[in-house]
Amino acid sequence: MNKKMTLEIGYVNETKEYPEYEILWFPLGTYVIMSCSISQSDTGIVASLQLQDKMCLLNGSAGGTIPAAA
Repeated sequence: MNKKMTLEIGYVNETKEYPEYEILWFPLGTYVIMSCSISQSDTGIVASLQLQDKMCLLNGSAGGTIPAAA
């Protein structure tokens, strides 16, 4: 798997502590894209992603396992 994405949440900065930042961004982690789908209807377009935490790369559920040192 070589398709990864990072997820962040942003809060509108209503404090006076960081006036240069309109939005304060906080990272929520890195995820591996397992599958995706896109559907279109009269009301709009919906994109769905199935994600797993990047730790899935270590246990073999996505892309194999990391071998132990001999």
